[in-house]
Amino acid sequence: MEEMMSSEEEHHYFPNASSSHSFCFPQLKYLKVIRCRELKWLFPSLSSTLHLPQLDCLSIEKCSELKGLFNCEPEIQEEGFYNNILPNLRYPNIIDCPIFSKTTLAALQSHAAENATMWRC
Repeated sequence: MEEMMSSEEEHHYFPNASSSHSFCFPQLKYLKVIRCRELKWLFPSLSSTLHLPQLDCLSIEKCSELKGLFNCEPEIQEEGFYNNILPNLRYPNIIDCPIFSKTTLAALQSHAAENATMWRC
């Protein structure tokens, strides 16, 4: 599995989503991903409608092929990007993900400095 959900799957499971590939879980507060060794990206794409407004804790562990959160990581350079997509994220925990994007790690640490756990990345 390279992505948690591909655009095709997204359309299948969310048929009422707009053509811009809406991907929103308004009540999701905790997301934990463990030992998905072939997962390369957590989210299939970055769309203007991607929004996880209540996500408080994101825990990712032992995902040896995970490159980052979004399949377009190199394009994400904006200041405040994570404040817009993940406004309430207070506990980002990325553990034992050796090829995870250093830029994303730095942005997540900046976003939730006191509560971020980044280990063996």
